[in-house]
Parts: sequence; structure tokens; C-alpha cells
Amino acid sequence: MDNLFIQNYRLDPATLYASRDEYIAANFLKSLIAEWAKKQNEQQTVIETLPVLVIRDVPFIIDPYKRQLIRFNDPEKIISFDELKFNNGFYFFDLDTIAFRPAIDLRGPEALADRIFSVTIQATIIDAPSKMHKSIQDDMNRRSQAQSWGFYLGDKKVSLRLSGVLPHIDLAGTDFTVDWRLRQMRETEQPWNNISFDDFEMDDNGDKYLCFFNTQTHELYMPPEDLTELPEHIVVLEIPNELDLDPIAVAREYGSDLYELLIEHPIAENLTAKVSPLSETGLPAMVENNIRIQQNSTNEKQNRRGR
Repeated sequence: MDNLFIQNYRLDPATLYASRDEYIAANFLKSLIAEWAKKQNEQQTVIETLPVLVIRDVPFIIDPYKRQLIRFNDPEKIISFDELKFNNGFYFFDLDTIAFRPAIDLRGPEALADRIFSVTIQATIIDAPSKMHKSIQDDMNRRSQAQSWGFYLGDKKVSLRLSGVLPHIDLAGTDFTVDWRLRQMRETEQPWNNISFDDFEMDDNGDKYLCFFNTQTHELYMPPEDLTELPEHIVVLEIPNELDLDPIAVAREYGSDLYELLIEHPIAENLTAKVSPLSETGLPAMVENNIRIQQNSTNEKQNRRGR
């Protein structure tokens, strides 16, 4: 061990430590700490890739190493796996929806009984969350919905949104924050510049919002009726509707079942508006028609003067 540290660290023990034994002990401790830190980082990396267990709109991180459910953004609040009851391939527990802890003796008075929310979780989710591939998660979410198991398997995006973080969307290269509650999208870097959903048109299928967008001012563009040339820096944006932009806000607004809505409209990884040039719109035809009308008007005036 003495030779190992001298070769690795190129240190002279006599200059830093009182004895060679102290030198060896100190460096051995450093090695153990470094190994422990590496293991912790590896475990944290694994945990971040695991699904998040959402119960009553509250996300919990699944930690299979400490065998705990850790409340997202509030790590002091945990539920130990030991507090869950196990039977026939499922874990069960009654959740106190006020304290968000397993309920104890709350089934007496009616006022307390209303605080209880029963949860049923398949054992695989608790015991082997790393095996929960996307297809398996989707299947379990549907079964949870059908069987009233009381949970939804989400991810970090769902956790952040449930914790109050608003979604973002790329509008022709500019980042905007989506605020469905206020019916607007705000330019993230300049929030005073906002776009109202009331100013959008819907496509023929009613699935997307459409608008003309100025890529320099980052504002909507309203073409005048007498337009005679195509404007510069204007494009057409095709923006997902609110169900795809922010299903959680929509569920809260209309009192819809959140888990059911997320199954049909999961939170997107990256929201980006489709950008199309003006040549693919009806504006070129409108410009040609206006030019024709203008020319006809000019010709009529010249003919009158000629008479």
C-alpha cells in the first residue's frame, strides 16, 4: 500500500505526515471516500433514469438502494418500502393526503377517513424499477387507470411540471414559455413580449394553432388586406394545441382525470413549432390579386383621363 500511494501521488510522506503509518492511513481513507463518492454518483445517475411514481398529483422518486419513495423537490419527506404491505405481487398502503405519509388509524371518524387514498403498486415498480421500459410503463399506467390502483408512472418532465415549472416551446428559434392558465406564451428572455392564444387561428382539423410570425421582432404579424408584396422575416408557425402543450394545465382547468389525459397526451420531450415559408400559404395569391386590382384601378383612371 505504501508503494502504491507513493507511485500514484508522488508524495514524500515525511514532508506532510508525522509518520509513514499516518500517511498510509490518510491516503487509504481518501481512496475509500473517492470510491464511495463514485458509487453514490453512479447510483444517482441510475435513479435519475428510473420512472417517477405520481400519487395524487405528487411525484415521488423511486430509490431502490435506500428502499425509499422520496418526494420530488422535498427529499426530507420519504416513505420507506418497509411501510408498505406486500401481498401476491403487489404493494399496498393507505396514503394520508394531508401529510402525504402512510396513514395510521385514520379510518375512524368520517372527517379523517376522507383523508385516506388507497394505493396499489405492482411489485416490479418497487423491487425492479430499472426494468420498467417505456412500453411497460405505458401498459402499467393503463392498468392502473382501469383498476383504480391510484398511481401514474411519469418521468422528470412530469415531476417538474407538477412542481410548477411551465413548459417551453421553440418558435422559429426563439424560446417561449407556455402559460395556458393566462392563455399566453411569453418570450423567455423578454417576458414582456407575449403572444395571446386568442390571436391564433386553428387549422382545418382543429388540432394545431396557426399564425404569421416575425422572426426578428418575435411578434405575430397580421397581413393587411391590400398587401402587394410578401413581407420579409415573416414565416408561418404551426403550434400544437393545449393538450399537447400542457396537458396538466388543461386537466386542472377542466377538472379532467390527470392520469387519463397524460396517457393520451404525454408531456413532450421538446416542443417546437413547425415553421413554413410564406410561399406555402395563400399570401402569394393574395398579393397577385391585389396587384391585379391595383393595376386595373390604375388603367381605369388613365382611361378616364384619356377621354
